[in-house]
Amino acid sequence: MITQNDIDIFWKDFERDKVLAALQTNQNKDFPLPWEQEAALPVGSTRSSILTEALKTVTGQRQVDYGTVEDNFQNIANLWNSYFMNSSKGIPNIKSTDVASMMALMKIARLIHSPGHRDSWVDLAGYAACGAECGLKGASSGSGDTR
Repeated sequence: MITQNDIDIFWKDFERDKVLAALQTNQNKDFPLPWEQEAALPVGSTRSSILTEALKTVTGQRQVDYGTVEDNFQNIANLWNSYFMNSSKGIPNIKSTDVASMMALMKIARLIHSPGHRDSWVDLAGYAACGAECGLKGASSGSGDTR
C-alpha cells in the first residue's frame, strides 16, 4: 500500500506529470491527492482555495474533454486567425500564448464589473497557468511561441 509519506517523497523527486501518471495507476486511492489537502494558510484564506480550484480545473476533466491545453489553445488561435483574415482586419499571427493572454484579459474585463465573482478569479489563475505551460513548452520545442 502506498502511504502519504511515499507520495510526499515521490512528489519532491519527480515532475508533477510523472507523479500524476503514477497516481492514476493506484486503484485504492487510500490517500488524498496533493491538491485535495488543505494548504497551510490561515483559516478563511481565499488564495489557497482559488489556486487549488484552478489547479483542479486545468489538470482535471477539461483535458479529457478538450485535449491538451497547447492543442486546444492552438485550435482557438487558428480559428481566431481565420476570423480576422476573413473579416478584412488584416493578417493576424495569433499564437496559443496569445489565446491565454486574451482569455485572461476577458476575465479581467469581467472582474471590472464584478470583482467579487469567484469563478472569474479561478479562471484567471487557470489561464495564467495554461499560458505559462504553452509558452514554456514553445520555448523548449523551438516552436517560436515564446514572445
